[in-house]
Amino acid sequence: MRTNIKKILIFIIGISFSLNSTGCFMSTGRPADVVKPGEYSIGARHVKISPTESEENDGDTGTPSNLSYIGIEGRFGIFRGFDAGYTYGLDQEMDFNTHWFDLKYQILNKDQFDDKFSLSFGYGFGRPNMSDFNNELFQESSNEMEIWFNRIYFTGSKKFNNFNPFINLTLTSSSEDIMIVPMWLWEEDDEKFSPIERQLTFGVEFKSTEMLYPVIEFGKIWNDETSIADGNNIFTLGLNLYYNR
Repeated sequence: MRTNIKKILIFIIGISFSLNSTGCFMSTGRPADVVKPGEYSIGARHVKISPTESEENDGDTGTPSNLSYIGIEGRFGIFRGFDAGYTYGLDQEMDFNTHWFDLKYQILNKDQFDDKFSLSFGYGFGRPNMSDFNNELFQESSNEMEIWFNRIYFTGSKKFNNFNPFINLTLTSSSEDIMIVPMWLWEEDDEKFSPIERQLTFGVEFKSTEMLYPVIEFGKIWNDETSIADGNNIFTLGLNLYYNR
């Protein structure tokens, strides 16, 4: 009974923390394995983006820096090898929040055997709510803006006892419409799509209890205007809770 109360308290703290402040940048915070049918999961994470030393000295490289995001995510299994997720993020510094929705498909190791490598990819969309947001980066007022973030990501992972290290590559672009087909990956249209934002991260999720899985993730964010070496650093601390496992 005491253990269950402790789990509930940690869960409430994580939810409360995540509702206080994330935006258009969001780490996956999870290994490649999808949530199985009949299962669901809630995750909370804090994402910190900071510039490299060269960027601090030379100026902006085209990627936002010194930003802090906190978000909450929910995922549920649809059928074998396939799940869906929703993420809410609030960025206090730039004063807007983003609603993300994505679908994730597990390509390798759908039965999730511990001794096999898992690989998955996801595709989704983010809709920023920028009411009262007016920034010199944009030519229009927030009320006239119509922006969607389009995102595709690939994740690979391999379990080692209670540890599940993973690697993730995420590509993000913005446009005025939802791109059901990711044309922004191969079409060059500066008027229709923004430059592709690339995010490469390494992380590990470890099993604390049957329900609680803390996660840590770090990597780089860069785009066409800078190299990966000069891109911004990203660091994530999170907690994933799994139910009906």
